[in-house]
Amino acid sequence: MSLLSTFCAMVIAVTFFYSGGRKFLIFSEFQSTLELTFKVPVSLSKVTSLTIISCELILLPILLFGSNGIVIYSLISLILFILFCIPLYAVVTGKEIQCNCFGESSKLSWIDLIRNSLLLMSSIILCIIPPSQTFNLQNLIMFFLAIAMVNIIINLKPIVSFLR
Repeated sequence: MSLLSTFCAMVIAVTFFYSGGRKFLIFSEFQSTLELTFKVPVSLSKVTSLTIISCELILLPILLFGSNGIVIYSLISLILFILFCIPLYAVVTGKEIQCNCFGESSKLSWIDLIRNSLLLMSSIILCIIPPSQTFNLQNLIMFFLAIAMVNIIINLKPIVSFLR
């Protein structure tokens, strides 16, 4: 079970790191999305954008090298629950919500809901079964499998459109 929780921690860490890095590359677009879609005031949009990006980038070293207490896992679960509720609201109400998920500008859909539910389930697993903090070959393999899983999560929309 420790390998499963280690895998989940690495998937979340790599996902947030990738997402934060991509948002940093399109910073002005992300900032304007917050202003237009989420009604963040112009005076606060730059600070809000920097805060969101910084939190996403800081999670990788915290998850991989930090003390990894239940408080950190609970905060990650709370963040992912909020990120789950936004596409859920968009899908249920039919409202078009613009998002910069993973650095790509798109409207939220069922695929985003599925993607965020997988990440939320991973964070819940972390709360139930904390990962081991020892670094060995198994953890390195889990890290590369996590990178592959994040790649699948990121490319979920093209995969689904290909399968149709």
